[in-house]
Amino acid sequence: MIFNGVIEQLDIQTSHKGKLKDLTFVAKDLLDIKGLVTGGGNPDWKRTHAPATNNCPALQALLDEGAHLLGKSLTDELAFSLDGLNVHYPVAHNPNFPGCITGGSSSGSASAVANNFCDFALGTDTAGSVRVPSAYCGIYGMRPSHSRISLEGTIPLGTTFDTIGFMSKSLDLLNQVGSVLLRQDKQAPQMRQISLAEDCLSILDQSWHRSFLEKWSAVSNLNSQFGFAANKKIELKSDLDSFSELFNYARGFEAWKAHGEWFEQTNPNMSASIKQRFSSCRNISENDYQSALTRRAESIKSIHKKLNGTFLFLPTVRSKPPSVNASEDELLQNRKANILLNSLASFCGLPQISLPYKHKEKKFAFSLVGPSGSDMQLLALARFIENKDILA
Repeated sequence: MIFNGVIEQLDIQTSHKGKLKDLTFVAKDLLDIKGLVTGGGNPDWKRTHAPATNNCPALQALLDEGAHLLGKSLTDELAFSLDGLNVHYPVAHNPNFPGCITGGSSSGSASAVANNFCDFALGTDTAGSVRVPSAYCGIYGMRPSHSRISLEGTIPLGTTFDTIGFMSKSLDLLNQVGSVLLRQDKQAPQMRQISLAEDCLSILDQSWHRSFLEKWSAVSNLNSQFGFAANKKIELKSDLDSFSELFNYARGFEAWKAHGEWFEQTNPNMSASIKQRFSSCRNISENDYQSALTRRAESIKSIHKKLNGTFLFLPTVRSKPPSVNASEDELLQNRKANILLNSLASFCGLPQISLPYKHKEKKFAFSLVGPSGSDMQLLALARFIENKDILA
């Protein structure tokens, strides 16, 4: 029997009218649902926490617009992985790459959408946890600008970087959900071009280069149709190397601050690799953390200048997903590459959308990243790209 990533089926609908009337969704098991314990993908976390007293605001906003909540979806334990493997549950099915991981930590949300259990799904994204599983499962995934959607009623991982994102097999539906959760851009930046971070191609697996560059060629031709300036060369790889290192310091410190006491008191039954990575967070000093935040503020200013008025085109993931039986070392190297590719939006709080495109019998993915606050513009650009048959 195929496991579609849904760990608890529900039937919650509070309104029968609104923008999302009768559309179905699931919510990652990091988001509060009134009356239920938010389990965080770990039985000891669920055992030691009380039921939620309210729905998290993002979920409530969807219910208020007529959406129908069908279930809780699987997450990697406390969202502390990009693999989509949780030792306490079966492996969620990836219909795009059968026998391969879905990616995480919003693994269940991606699987539920890709397997047609629901119309759309909520996930969280700190280091790529919506973008990576969306890319692997061949669906659309949106990480919004930081603080664009309230994080109230969620289990944190790294509060400086956490976001609530959303996924769907339909870009039109992704726009509908975005219109509810994001509202309209305020003081949206004026966009002037779409550019490729050429040096990031070194991260991409060689077997994906050709199809990725074919899509870039088609997208770059849109500059003239938008009245944009011609593409400029952007060097980003050295920034990403720095971002991913600083991100790991800051996210790790915040994760330990949020959950370290519980971790030490409970000694939870966890995946050995996640437990080891989580335990190592205790060693990150306050000085390292504050230094990372200082450099983050400097980096945001630098990136704002570098990307001023620019939508950035880049890979979402480095290659096809590893097998569900991949070794720990293969998973580690894959995680590192994907964190690197996604570190720009993660570290600087920028919106990013992962777009699936057909390649032979599978769906690969590329991403568009925009300046902070350009969320709705990013969705509009994605729709324009789809209308030009570039994703076919």
